[in-house]
Amino acid sequence: STSRSGSTTFSSILSSLSSSFLHYEPLDDNSTRSLTDPQTTTFTRDVTDKLLSCNYTTIDLEYLKHIYFKNHYLRRNNKVSGICRKKREKVNNPCFNQTLMSELCIKYPYQMIKYVHVSLAQVEHYLDEYANFKIIWLVRDPRAVWYSRIKKSWCLSRICGDLERLCESYQINWDISERLRRVKPESFLKLRFEDFQARPFQEGDRITKFLGIKDSADISSHIALLYKKTNFTTRKDWRNDMIEFDSSRKKVEVACGGVMHNLGYI
Repeated sequence: STSRSGSTTFSSILSSLSSSFLHYEPLDDNSTRSLTDPQTTTFTRDVTDKLLSCNYTTIDLEYLKHIYFKNHYLRRNNKVSGICRKKREKVNNPCFNQTLMSELCIKYPYQMIKYVHVSLAQVEHYLDEYANFKIIWLVRDPRAVWYSRIKKSWCLSRICGDLERLCESYQINWDISERLRRVKPESFLKLRFEDFQARPFQEGDRITKFLGIKDSADISSHIALLYKKTNFTTRKDWRNDMIEFDSSRKKVEVACGGVMHNLGYI
């Protein structure tokens, strides 16, 4: 997915599965580089290989601490968040015990990685290398993404605040998604956040079937909780702020018009 696309909400739903272990945004270094930068590809491969095998012992400890405190990396994982919340300090924190993290991780059959600084091109090869590897590409209306981004000062000062790069990433992933949809339909799923927001239980069922999970009770319960806590299906978005956002909306429609049409947004 991409930053400010609803991916945190979506990942919390997948993380609610009792059999899943979530790796939340482990590639923060990519946030300062283009998706087409060779360093992005190399770093993505190195970290992903380690996470898929639960090999925390070879992940640089200082980097693990960096993403923990910046991105709430392990605190977003409800399988270990309890011990992370109890000890937030940098010294003697169980979350930085790499051997313990590896042992906990390997207990869960489903390893789920939430990416926002990666293109499909950098992970699609795993579909051939792992028989059970699957990709869910979560997309959101670029106008909604941009509306959310321009309200975050931290985003505007980074690549996150570059509209041209946003549209470029959508186009790169769209082209690859069309091929994967044709040749790997059992391993690739495109999901629009708006569809999930409008029909959460139906889309939740579609996701569990795609993942091959027979018991969807965990996901259904978490979706029901989102309804209750966050008013999930009716929360305010860019369409309710048209006067303030109008000029920016037009810029997004011009810059991202082609891929927005392909995704059914215009």
